[in-house]
Amino acid sequence: TFYHRVISTNLYGANVRAISDINNDKIPDVIMTNYSPGEIGVYLNIGNGTFTNETIFPKRFLPMEHWILMVMEKWKLLP
Repeated sequence: TFYHRVISTNLYGANVRAISDINNDKIPDVIMTNYSPGEIGVYLNIGNGTFTNETIFPKRFLPMEHWILMVMEKWKLLP
């Protein structure tokens, strides 16, 4: 259950949203892309209905693409 809305002031025109446990803590996190300036925003779920502040990653290869591909692996994606 999510208690508060996740609002990004850094992502212009959030386009794609994905839910995945990207830090392997068994709690779903939120990933978003945007139209401009070509960034991906990540919110890690703290587990009490709140999220960490947004972490911004640049889209290095295709800055105008607006999709997210999530691949399930057996190892952690983030430390």
